Amino acid sequence: MTSVGIVDDNPAVLAQMRLLLAGAGMHDVRTCASAHEALSTFRHAPPSILLIDYLMPNMDGLQLLEILQNAGVVKKTPVAMISGCADLASLRSRAFSAGAHEVLAKPVHPQAFTQMVQDLSRMSAAMKQSVTYGPPGFQSHFGTQRAARKATLLDGRPHERLVHHLFDKLTAFRDQCVSARATRLAQYSATIAHHHGLDRRQQDQLLAAVPLHDIGCIGVPDEVLFKRGPLNLAEQAQFERHPVIGFELLRDETTPLLKLAAEIALTHHEQWSGAGYPMGLEGVEIPLSGRIVAVADALEDQLAATPACGAAAFAAGVEVVAAGAGTRFDPAVIRSLRASVAALRRIHDHFNTSDPADTDWSTADPAA
Repeated sequence: MTSVGIVDDNPAVLAQMRLLLAGAGMHDVRTCASAHEALSTFRHAPPSILLIDYLMPNMDGLQLLEILQNAGVVKKTPVAMISGCADLASLRSRAFSAGAHEVLAKPVHPQAFTQMVQDLSRMSAAMKQSVTYGPPGFQSHFGTQRAARKATLLDGRPHERLVHHLFDKLTAFRDQCVSARATRLAQYSATIAHHHGLDRRQQDQLLAAVPLHDIGCIGVPDEVLFKRGPLNLAEQAQFERHPVIGFELLRDETTPLLKLAAEIALTHHEQWSGAGYPMGLEGVEIPLSGRIVAVADALEDQLAATPACGAAAFAAGVEVVAAGAGTRFDPAVIRSLRASVAALRRIHDHFNTSDPADTDWSTADPAA
């Protein structure tokens, strides 16, 4: 049975959450009215899920989480930070860095709260089944462009086969166009990376990792994922959880390629201006891998509407994406996009003149 721990200094909030959890069938709930009480309560008996209020006297939620992380208490316990602070975007960044898996605004929306707890419950079950599931967090494989040129990545060939095998199993549940789209997106990303100064090994890592960028959509209800027309606020909140779900599915302490795939899954919906999700990262806070895939993903979406187009129409599609420089996208990555138009056009044309399944894109040269 899933046990839930709640830390909040407001008795009314504790009562509301207890009521919502009971309605979701979760009755094993332990509450603490302060961070210090939580330390003594959960240090030797951590719950399956932990919900922590951010703004508390004497010790805030982030400080509490840091202590629990350092003590190894929440190694296999998904944590959600809940806060009524005005600057929620800034808190998201700090909370995820501290090890939180979700951040939710107060006052909580009953449906969003219940859905979040159910997601964390499934995550908790998966974490307890995995012996390699480690604490949250990742290190960017790319960082700044200068660091990217110096980076030396481990030979990922065996891991690439693992990723491709995983992707093949996933696409068996969807039609062939999903596989084709992922292959195009991977090629677009590697090509932009080439013109951005990343070396061949880093391009190969992108080719292998990018197809898993939206794996978190497997956790989004079909009625939301395939809905025709605009999503309502609750549905949008459900959809915007998929980067975190993808990150949790992919992160792995021992496989560099899966770490990269997790990084991309988590950050490719962030925006240069800070208006993206799930963490509201801004500028170079977003890993370079996420910035590159965000541009490639937008290009794929733009061109998918007109799969058979001439040079002028293709260039126009590129410029639609490029218009987001400085707001949605990193201006430097947009410059690399413009520099790679000819190579991108060749990739696009290939998919409209032949069967992509006949081409071994894993060894294709993005600069060719």
